[in-house]
Amino acid sequence: MSKTYPHALLGLLALAGLALAQTAPVVPLNVKTGLWENHTTVATSGMIGIPPDVAEKMTPEQRAQAAAAMAAAGTPHTTENTDKGCLTQQDLTQDPARLLHPNGNMECQGQVIHSTASDLEMHITCTGEAQMDMHFMVHAQDQEHVTGQGEGSVTMGGHTMQSTYKIDNHWLGATCPAGGSSGQR
Repeated sequence: MSKTYPHALLGLLALAGLALAQTAPVVPLNVKTGLWENHTTVATSGMIGIPPDVAEKMTPEQRAQAAAAMAAAGTPHTTENTDKGCLTQQDLTQDPARLLHPNGNMECQGQVIHSTASDLEMHITCTGEAQMDMHFMVHAQDQEHVTGQGEGSVTMGGHTMQSTYKIDNHWLGATCPAGGSSGQR
């Protein structure tokens, strides 16, 4: 899974009516398994900072250059991404918090607010290298089409990035390409 916080996660999470630490019972989304195309639109403002352990190793000049680059990159912008991923039956029941800390430097907790065969609403928080807070809702329009939206923030190095998300995912077929894996990005 990509290390891009938090938007690369949404396409896969949107498809999975996944179990985690919860207050509402989890009902897997009623969607087909196989190859899915995931379209994600993310609008961001602000920029996360440099992890403290990295900043400690930089010279004052390097820190100043990085701060200037982050300030320039922190202007509001929107990005769109389309990729494909293989959704398995196991994905429909797996804990999404496991997917949210690919580098092992984060601990994530999730709360299912609402879960049916067609709708999933979740709130996820992560701590560690960065602090992340996400809230999202997904809707399976039918077994082959999932849409969703959410918002979140990530704080690292004393700086915060705010994001809003929209997803529009559709099923391509029951067979995944050879070597394709769950959550393929």
